[in-house]
Amino acid sequence: MPVLLMFVLVTIPSSAEETPATPEPVVPVGRSIRLATWNLENLFDDVDDPEREDRVIGSRALTQKMANLASVLSEMGGKSVPEIVAVQEIETKALLEALGKKVHGETPFTAIVGHGNDVRGMGVGLLTTWTVHHSRIILDGEPFSRPILVARLTPPGREAPSLHVVVVHFKSMRQAKGEGPFDDDRRRLRQATLVRKIVDEIQKETPGAFVAVAGDFNAECGALCLTRGLGAAMDEDGVKASPEGALFDAMARVSPSARGTTHWSFNAPPAWRAWATLDHVLLTPSLLGKGALRLDLEAGPVKRGVYVPKWDKRPRKFRAPKGFEDTEGPTRAEVSLGVSDHFPVVVWLRLASR
Repeated sequence: MPVLLMFVLVTIPSSAEETPATPEPVVPVGRSIRLATWNLENLFDDVDDPEREDRVIGSRALTQKMANLASVLSEMGGKSVPEIVAVQEIETKALLEALGKKVHGETPFTAIVGHGNDVRGMGVGLLTTWTVHHSRIILDGEPFSRPILVARLTPPGREAPSLHVVVVHFKSMRQAKGEGPFDDDRRRLRQATLVRKIVDEIQKETPGAFVAVAGDFNAECGALCLTRGLGAAMDEDGVKASPEGALFDAMARVSPSARGTTHWSFNAPPAWRAWATLDHVLLTPSLLGKGALRLDLEAGPVKRGVYVPKWDKRPRKFRAPKGFEDTEGPTRAEVSLGVSDHFPVVVWLRLASR
């Protein structure tokens, strides 16, 4: 049964989009910072896009879906929203901004959403109260139907090392509806190779840069795209020994029985129904040391694992029952609407004085 996992996310400097700094409270040194990644599961809006094969959901169902997501974000790893949240499967920036307003209120935040060639219009995004200095969207034709989002962040209100965050959503493991997962690691390997180049470019420009790659990789621990493509390893000591080479898969800190982030129970035959660890945070060695920004081993009510929200012991798809849009007032149906078919993953970082 999943519990909570710790990773460090890093922002990647981008050139396409400049975001002016907003006056915000100073983040004190010596405090814990939370970074999360979450596949929001088909967060479409209620407007039809004639150029996309998007799914239009009713306004009432959308309101409930947003409320469900906000509820989980607000309790994730504490009594407030993580400072940095990488998201997958979101249709528009307006949706992420609306979610940001629900969870952050008057606290300044930045929402970024990038789109690729996904026929449904699904993108990846970043919701953060940190200062975004640069962000960019990277597309690479056939290997990526979804984009790579790269951003460089710093804590608000103070000079501190940059955190480079790379948000990804790799090719799905499902071949077709009802057939269960299958191994299409070749395309994910091509995707991973491109992401690795991005990380290498950041480290070449800034040796020892703090970088984290987070998202839905659609790949289990030790998969080819993670190990060969990204150079990810489960051996923390080995990663520390290769300053510019390997990336640490933070799932290594979680016992195998607690790593599940989704459950193969949707449209799959019984033989495929099992837990899968598809969501990861990969860290550069710089985040494993004693530097100004590092993985925090002490913070958080749950120090290991995948975040299991209160809604269920398994992730549940959001599905509005037939007739939900025609029903006035709250109904028992809302209890069974679910939130997402993925659990979020939360990581603690510690911002220390130099």
